[in-house]
Amino acid sequence: MKKYILICFISFLSAINCQGQWIQQLWTNPSVLTTNTPVQLIAEVDFPSGDCKDKTLNMSQAGNSISAFAMHCLGAASYICNDKDTFNLGLLPAGTYTFYFQVDAGMGPSPCSPGIVPGPMDSLSFVVNLASGNQELDKEIFELFPNPASSTLHLNLNNELSDGAYRILNNQGALVLKSMIHGKNMQIDISKLSVGLYTFIYEDAFKNISVKKFTKK
Repeated sequence: MKKYILICFISFLSAINCQGQWIQQLWTNPSVLTTNTPVQLIAEVDFPSGDCKDKTLNMSQAGNSISAFAMHCLGAASYICNDKDTFNLGLLPAGTYTFYFQVDAGMGPSPCSPGIVPGPMDSLSFVVNLASGNQELDKEIFELFPNPASSTLHLNLNNELSDGAYRILNNQGALVLKSMIHGKNMQIDISKLSVGLYTFIYEDAFKNISVKKFTKK
């Protein structure tokens, strides 16, 4: 019985300890964002014990709302552990966005379980401006499906367009595919791309652009 009580007490203290995490600040990289600059969202976080580098990051986007979650697995070292969680969004269309972030922590190596009380949350609003020399086209100027896609993307241009070019960037902003567009319908082979989130940029003959996101599964 005493052993059971001791185990429960230790578990209780561990749960309390796991809820001592803090979000110090949120910011974007770079600080001035345009439709030509890949966007990074960075969260600086602190924990009451270390090491705190063993972590799992998740992010989702719905329109101009971005939600992210970080789960850090803490070690037994008795020092304040500081870390930075980085989320890569790639290129974004011009507009105002809100980033919602929650951090949690647990004890032991991953996969670890969070404490009883949910970790803290914070949010950041930021603006992506249209790059100099570009005009942004209507987002409905083309269709891109399916999304998510595993091997083939279908591109359909609207009745006003028939030519142009496209670029596909990975989540770090690196160019992975590009081609000219001839006609209103096109199939794009993405079978060799890694699983992840990508940015699709359509550019017309006058250098006007339209940006959409898709996921390779």
